[in-house]
Amino acid sequence: MKKILISPTLGLDLEGITSVIYNYTKAMDRSGLELSFLTYGELKPSVRERFEPLGEILFVSDRKQSTLGYVKDYVALLRERSFDVVHINGNSGTMLIEVLLAKLCGVKNVMVHGHSTRTNHPFINQILKYPMMWLSQTCIACSEATGQWLYGRHPYVLLNNAVELDQFRYADALREKYRKEFGIGEEFLIGHIGHFTEPKNHFFLIDVFAAFHALQPHSKLLLISDGPRFVQVQEKVARLGLQDAVIFAGRRSDVAGIYSAMDLFILPSCWEGLPLVMVEAQMNGLPLLVSDAVTKVAKCTDRVTYKPLEDGAESWAESLQKLQGKTFDRRMDYRGVIADKGFDIHAEAAKLRSLYLKDC
Repeated sequence: MKKILISPTLGLDLEGITSVIYNYTKAMDRSGLELSFLTYGELKPSVRERFEPLGEILFVSDRKQSTLGYVKDYVALLRERSFDVVHINGNSGTMLIEVLLAKLCGVKNVMVHGHSTRTNHPFINQILKYPMMWLSQTCIACSEATGQWLYGRHPYVLLNNAVELDQFRYADALREKYRKEFGIGEEFLIGHIGHFTEPKNHFFLIDVFAAFHALQPHSKLLLISDGPRFVQVQEKVARLGLQDAVIFAGRRSDVAGIYSAMDLFILPSCWEGLPLVMVEAQMNGLPLLVSDAVTKVAKCTDRVTYKPLEDGAESWAESLQKLQGKTFDRRMDYRGVIADKGFDIHAEAAKLRSLYLKDC
């Protein structure tokens, strides 16, 4: 029995990295593996319900609020449990902290898993990423863009941000259910799922929707998730007088069904690793308008339109209007196409299992 500690630097929540971890471990053949998940702070009930059937949830001090407490708890945990593998999930070279602690405690197989193509602290990342790579047994990237940005010429394994394809298929019943829940009649519904942080570019998104709503008053915007900029985005919506047209749905654990309620998906990100939501939206048959800062690898179907952020909000609104005028068959089965692109979670989870079982 191999003891695996899955260690996300942001803890467990309903954001992107947590979704990737959940998708992989749920789809994986877990025989011969004993999984533990590291987190801190107050765990949302919906997150606990998801992860408890998969393995033990372990709590340590908050990494940002009490770094010294985090280090002490981390070391005590590693020494007590004697893990065979520590799988660290993060966005930059600051994963070196966990790598050093794991090596100090004698963990034989230390893995780092990058999930982004940019960081808010580039200078620190540039310094720390080299010892992080050299001290790790395996470097993993969620996309080639992430691998080249974080690891450069250092060898890495590509594990796509993959999903359980069947659960994201379009369904009339789900469309009716969620449109009724959100009070949507015949309005054109633009959807967005993303943590309210700088990379997701919500302020620009609101400008785009304001311009589109002026062209098409019979429209609404659905925003799912929360985050540090949540209140600021709400305030901007209020200033623009769009309160009745913008729906703040908060964090949800049932997003797979909500895609069916949307008519279009928008992703104006400043940067991304490989956004799961983009794969999910395509599986649902939605047309997508996406920033050209997002990796092209995530384009699996002809439903995706890339657009530079530099074009501005008015131009983005015009592109939305053009897409609104097109007819899309939401019932098309894209499973084969998306699986061939490497986004079938069962195939990708088998790769991760083999990395866990590797002797180091």
